[in-house]
Amino acid sequence: MYQEHWEKAEAYGIIGADGELLACIEVCPEKWSNRLMVTELWVAEPLRRRGIGKKLMDKAKEIAINQNRRAVILETQSCSTSAIEFYLHEGFELIGFDTCCYTNDDIGRREIRLDLGYFFHRQARRA
Repeated sequence: MYQEHWEKAEAYGIIGADGELLACIEVCPEKWSNRLMVTELWVAEPLRRRGIGKKLMDKAKEIAINQNRRAVILETQSCSTSAIEFYLHEGFELIGFDTCCYTNDDIGRREIRLDLGYFFHRQARRA
């Protein structure tokens, strides 16, 4: 978390009673495009599918609204099917992909970068 190229990144987490990190999300404003990027989302394996990821994603959407951002964006991999399912369920949609982000043979390796976005104006029209 807090990689050098993420300027003004913020992280939010859920800490257990014993002080152990249970889940976290990192977001970073993309000033030039007026979007909020989710740079990291992690939930401890035993706690997955219990609504914690949703609460963290709701936090990212809340931050984006408070900062008057037009969208929340993120990157995932085509092989991360459970993550993709989660993001789609949260209202994200495919906005792009990169077939050579990780190697020159991403397609052959069946792991391409997927860019997903959540757009506030589109969600309002669907409601």
